[in-house]
Amino acid sequence: MPEFYKAENDYFLAEAALRTGKLQEAADVMNASARVTRGNLPALPADAAQITKAVHYERMVELMLSGMGVQYFQMRKENLLQQGTILHFPIPGSQLDVMQMEYYTFGGSAGVAGQDYSNGGWNK
Repeated sequence: MPEFYKAENDYFLAEAALRTGKLQEAADVMNASARVTRGNLPALPADAAQITKAVHYERMVELMLSGMGVQYFQMRKENLLQQGTILHFPIPGSQLDVMQMEYYTFGGSAGVAGQDYSNGGWNK
């Protein structure tokens, strides 16, 4: 069982090219991926909006069972988590004891919206 798929690295490369303004390079990476070769989807043009959407979609589809948290972190990055989803994980209780800090909780509607829990969502 692979721990890190080539497709995941390719999506990172495409996103890096996209975010540095190398739109044709990003499109080329995505067009060489399974979305075209196996999925028979049309080739992407050098268009930032279409590439962004394709990278997101392909991560959700191709990396569904690849590793822990891929979809969570992708959705968090895009501010698409359902409302009330935690945005960061709590400090383990044993560490709180070492640091002599009080136990706490957050998530749902406890804490600060947009900081402790999502106030975005994919259904907006």
